[in-house]
Amino acid sequence: MKSNRIKIFAFKSYKRNTKISRINLNIILLLLVTAAILIGLTSCGTDSSGKISTDATSLKIEAETDEETKNIEKAKKRSVEIASLYKDIYAKAEKTASENNNNQTVISQNDVDKIEKVLIEQGYPVMNSDSKYPAYLENSDCVYKFWESVSESKNVEQEIITIFQTGELFYCHLQYYNGEKFQTGVVVSWDNENEPMVSSANYTEVLDWYLSDNNDFYYQIYPLNRHWDAYTLVRLKPVDRKLFDLTNKYLSHIGYLNNNMFLCDWTSQNYGDLSFNDLLEFFYKINNKDYFYAQNYESVKEPYYCSYIPASLFEETIMPYFDISLKTFRERSLYDSEKDIYPWQEIYCDNVIYYPSVEPEVYKYQENSDGTFTLTVNARCNDYKTDRLFTHQVVIRPLKDGGYKYLSNKITYKSDLELPSNCPRLPQQRQNNTSGQ
Repeated sequence: MKSNRIKIFAFKSYKRNTKISRINLNIILLLLVTAAILIGLTSCGTDSSGKISTDATSLKIEAETDEETKNIEKAKKRSVEIASLYKDIYAKAEKTASENNNNQTVISQNDVDKIEKVLIEQGYPVMNSDSKYPAYLENSDCVYKFWESVSESKNVEQEIITIFQTGELFYCHLQYYNGEKFQTGVVVSWDNENEPMVSSANYTEVLDWYLSDNNDFYYQIYPLNRHWDAYTLVRLKPVDRKLFDLTNKYLSHIGYLNNNMFLCDWTSQNYGDLSFNDLLEFFYKINNKDYFYAQNYESVKEPYYCSYIPASLFEETIMPYFDISLKTFRERSLYDSEKDIYPWQEIYCDNVIYYPSVEPEVYKYQENSDGTFTLTVNARCNDYKTDRLFTHQVVIRPLKDGGYKYLSNKITYKSDLELPSNCPRLPQQRQNNTSGQ
């Protein structure tokens, strides 16, 4: 090989001249070093045919790095340009201290609405936010076209813009390129002169995405089984506000995790596996607009860990929401007549089975001839990218004083996915649970 001949020539030249000068010696040493480098390069980069080969892995990494840099820089420029469109609105907006972060200021929802309107009118796909109702994507037709291209394995890009309460802009750029999925995310903040500046930028592989039949787009950049949703939900249409108000009033404050009120079938004639003990903190918060604190009550460790809740507090908190006699309530809720207490366990590691977030959404309201009404509810689970994990019907009787009673719950549909646990927290109730979930 050519590089070996260079090495041999240098060695022979050294042998022939034993009385060389220091300058010549330095030249020879330089030749030896150069030869060694050439040998290393040719031995690593030459195949058996004598042709120089390419380190495919290194080139791939370099290409991916170049692609990442290119996409981030492109997204930075684009996001700053978009933020500049509402610079005047942000500059004039009143800033107040954030309740969640003393180092941040926020602007009013009215000013956020003004900003969103400016961008929406110029055709940008913008999340239309509201202080009460879920945000949805305006100018969302582009997402359907995006998904059509993805389904046909065509390279395609999609922007989604969100305005935060801080006045910051989040620019989400989704890309489908040669069968691979990526998200470039850029946050644009404002400096002291009210000029837009990029405060963070990242380029991330999209692990999964999905467009549901109910016009909901999901995408995932985080691994599953975390303590927050791995999937991001992008609603492509607004919710029905009347139905959403019903959801908030009768279902959201109870939900599906750490209690089984909407996870089992029961009626006011037969309460089945319903655990009233697991409902204490939920109804307490409804009544008192505050959390229920276990440390305020006596606790024991035997025969199992629990807090002793005074009977009057327990009964006054839960019973008004159900059509149940005191006798039946006490029999079902492990009332201790000697201590005049009910056992209750706060939520902790040993009595909770992990499950992703599940949200109720009323999609049908029906008034009944007996003065009650029925809510038909879909349970949404973002991490399972479904807006219908299961469906249940809740019958409620409104009261003249503005109160209401829950009369029954019935599960009418189950998907193939596993449902949240229907298992009560207290060991004694757990043993008697017959649901099999």
